[in-house]
Amino acid sequence: MTPSLTTYDYKVPRFRILDIDYDTLQAKDFHQYRLDLRKYQKKEDKAKFELLYSFKETYGLSDLRPESGITELVNKLKTDSATQIKYSHFCEGGIKNG
Repeated sequence: MTPSLTTYDYKVPRFRILDIDYDTLQAKDFHQYRLDLRKYQKKEDKAKFELLYSFKETYGLSDLRPESGITELVNKLKTDSATQIKYSHFCEGGIKNG
């Protein structure tokens, strides 16, 4: 599932760019961007999407292969409350009040 460019309630427009290894067709990483509309209140303000996070960097993964990086993330989600909170935060919209 991807984020939405449509605004709802406290959520902001977001999109993802998936980095693919074209030789293996494996996902290498993805970067999620957001448009924080609170920063652009005037008509003359030029809105700009900002990098919200890199999936690999955020979760400290070596890669996104199911047998290594994703398994590592699943294990962190089972045992590490900080990773659980971070994952939940990004899944719910990236920012709420900050």
